[in-house]
Amino acid sequence: MGMGMRSVRVHWSMLKRSAVIVVPILLLLVAATFAGCSGNTGVTEGESTSATEGGSAAPTPGATYGGPIEISGTASSAVISLVISADGASISSVGVTLTDLKTETFSAGSMTKEVTGNIPISDGTFTGSLSGLGTIEGQFITPTEASGKVKLKVEIPLSTPADLGEFAWTASAE
Repeated sequence: MGMGMRSVRVHWSMLKRSAVIVVPILLLLVAATFAGCSGNTGVTEGESTSATEGGSAAPTPGATYGGPIEISGTASSAVISLVISADGASISSVGVTLTDLKTETFSAGSMTKEVTGNIPISDGTFTGSLSGLGTIEGQFITPTEASGKVKLKVEIPLSTPADLGEFAWTASAE
């Protein structure tokens, strides 16, 4: 019987030693949890968590972004593609693919126009003219997401350019 008591005492002394180590750690965890619940995100009033003002961010250098154009009327659907330069300072190529395009003088099941050049990106935003395609403006919301508007004035083979209108677009890094 004395043997059983002794093992209980050893066990209890081990628990006391463990408690000396574990209790302060638990107190730190509880304190950290309550500090995180205070609602303070580390951003004071007037500061922004985005890369630049206005919710714009720098694009991913060398990435290709793609996504839908909210087109109506002259085509059943459209997709935009943006290629970012290796240094991330400009858009080096813009492509637009139109499906079931129908104008007064031209129709095509699918038509892709790609324009290469240099559209500068400043503070995550850009505006540019696309020869044979129209104009584009937009911003990078995050390093992998962009959105904007494109005004499509597409050069049609053996015809005058077709003014398709202005449409919103969104794109994600592929």
